[in-house]
Order: sequence, then C-alpha cells, then structure tokens
Amino acid sequence: MKLWNLIGLASTGLRQAILFGTVGAIVTSVVVVNTLTATDIGHDGPGDQKIGLAFNTFIADPDTTVATSTATGIEIISSDTVAAGTSAPGVEPASGTYPAVNNTLNADNYAYKFDVIEASDGAWGVGENLRIEVYGYLTGTDTSAKLTTLYTDQASAEAGAIEGVTVTVDLGSTTQIYDNIDIVVTRQ
Repeated sequence: MKLWNLIGLASTGLRQAILFGTVGAIVTSVVVVNTLTATDIGHDGPGDQKIGLAFNTFIADPDTTVATSTATGIEIISSDTVAAGTSAPGVEPASGTYPAVNNTLNADNYAYKFDVIEASDGAWGVGENLRIEVYGYLTGTDTSAKLTTLYTDQASAEAGAIEGVTVTVDLGSTTQIYDNIDIVVTRQ
C-alpha cells in the first residue's frame, strides 16, 4: 500500500474517532473527578472548603434552569439544619436571596448545593410547583442512589423578578463524596 493511502486511511480514522468522541462526549456525562475523598477536599473545619463537581441535569420543564454558577458545589455543612421542602406543597420561590430547600442537614457531613431558578421572569405561574429529585453515583457501583426529593410551591408570582430556590442536599457522609450528581426537575 502506498504511503499516501496509509495517510488517507489514518486521517479518515482520526476524523471518525474525533466525530464519535465528540458525539460520545455530548451524549454521556463527563466526570471531573473519579475518586474524591475527604482528604482531597480537607475537613479542617465546617464550611471552610468548597469544590465544584460535574453534574447532569434532566429538566422536563423549559421554564426552569439549574444554575451552575451561583451556589453550585460540594461544601461541608456547618450546623444541623431541619429539612425544608421535603413534602408537597414545598417552599415558596423568591427573588434576591433564594429561600432554602433541603433534606435534613447534619453538621460536618458533605453537601451538594445548587440553585433552581426561573428561566425568565414570570415563567412559573401561580400553582405551578416543581419536584426536584437528586441522585448520587459512585464509581464501581454502577447504580445511582436517590438522595432526596424536594418541592417548591409557587403560591404567588413575583412580577419583574427571576424567582428561585437554593437547594442543599446532605450527602450522608463525612468521608465520601459522590462522583456524579444527577438532578431531575419536573413540574407537579
């Protein structure tokens, strides 16, 4: 076989690998860290360490956004906090400082924190409530664990403002962090 034919085959193979690799990256999630332990973050004291974590969001509601730039990340819970929004109707979304929606938070455990907000002003009408399901995945288990289900209650709509809630999910451990977090948001 001539050299230019080999080069042509190699470049065709490379193009296919790039194409399928790109499609694969779009279709599958990207895990930023495979194994993350308490030692990786440090557990010097409650609330003094934060780290970002890749996550997947599955939203069956085009009027809703899971914000990845505001409150997203792993952090250490500084104090015990009672659950808010664990049953329907849940917590009323608001603008400005978003109200807390969380499962029971235990001091010194790791938690995952993110915002769920309207995609645009007035996107959530009165009576349009959300169910927020959060799952965690550990490498090697090949299964996702359901961490919690939380709820919002849009009893009144704030005109001229983007409303939302800040969700904090206790991961149930002081030593283990899920490799991947899946967030499913649907309207009730």
